[in-house]
Amino acid sequence: MAPVANSFESWAFDVSALMVLIGEPEELRYRLAGRSLLECLVAAPAAGLQSYLKSYEVLLDHSHATYFSPYGCKTAPLRNMKLDNAIRHEGLLEDRNFNIYRISSSKTPGSRGKQTWTWILALWTAFTWLVFLAILLSCSIFSRATWIGFSSCVTFTGWSLVLRLVEYHMVHKPLAKVSLINGPNREDAVVLLGRGNSALILRGGREDIKNWTSGGLIYKDRAFGLPKSFWQSTTRVMTLLVLIFIFTTIPNGSPMDQLMFVVLNVVGQANVVLGHWLNSKFCLSSFYKVKEESAAVETRTEVYARILRQFKEVGNNDWIDKVALLPNTPIWREWAKKVVEKRDKDPKSLYDEISDNFDKARGSPFSSEKAKDDLNASQETVMEVPYLDRTP
Repeated sequence: MAPVANSFESWAFDVSALMVLIGEPEELRYRLAGRSLLECLVAAPAAGLQSYLKSYEVLLDHSHATYFSPYGCKTAPLRNMKLDNAIRHEGLLEDRNFNIYRISSSKTPGSRGKQTWTWILALWTAFTWLVFLAILLSCSIFSRATWIGFSSCVTFTGWSLVLRLVEYHMVHKPLAKVSLINGPNREDAVVLLGRGNSALILRGGREDIKNWTSGGLIYKDRAFGLPKSFWQSTTRVMTLLVLIFIFTTIPNGSPMDQLMFVVLNVVGQANVVLGHWLNSKFCLSSFYKVKEESAAVETRTEVYARILRQFKEVGNNDWIDKVALLPNTPIWREWAKKVVEKRDKDPKSLYDEISDNFDKARGSPFSSEKAKDDLNASQETVMEVPYLDRTP
């Protein structure tokens, strides 16, 4: 029997599947979060290059999260995708989380935290360039590598760099015009409610709050004397050509070519994951957490209580109905008043107490334990109805 070939030359890689391992959605979210210049200079390919083929209207997308403002009595979708990315990756709205953050000024410790994350990002950028140069060197040294591996790695990484730099220059988030803000330094805040007994409160001046919540990304009309239509069409056409080149050449390359391309894609996938994490850290370094007022909560009632106690100075609680925070019932309206006055009272016990008082005032059968037992006993009684034979 002839021996079974088990050499490196008999290997095969599904490169096309690896290119979309993380893929388009994560790459798009990374683009929407807004990358710094250092993030654009990493020597890593785009994990979801096909996302650049779509219309640039995707940059107009906003978060699925909504916020309300007790001061402005308004509700709106969160349009700052950098903040949305930070909330997602830091778990600020995970179940049972109640967090309060204040926007930092340049003098607060929170702003200095950016230096640490900048160094980490710089080290990662340098590491990607070392890996990229090592791949190119391997393609040149090993005899089993061909021009396919070298050209594919250079083309894929080089064009990804160009795409990131073009978007860095062309896509930006405009700041709110101070002249259009009534009292830009006045106190303001927004509240985001999570899925399971969680909430996030962001406090700061009106100008800062507006910049961190409203106003999404926009594409510049012109750059270097050329209209945005030129940049958008050029990047999409070139991206298509790069994809065609890669999918045409790599399957016909040697196993060494494909192995180098696999390593390069792994770096690209890691760059998106690490990029999301660092992007969220950069975002949160612009805030500082009010630790003494942040805590783990057990019930939605406690979430409501903490929100009301935070904004007890805002008007006469008219904002509660305007933003539809609580159910519009007499019990909840009474509870909203008492829970602010009795800060040491457990919110759930207070609600049960008020509810019992309302039941007693209405003469409800639930006003006493005996009435509850009688009702339970009556519900357990089975009424036997005789069968009526209607057959003629």
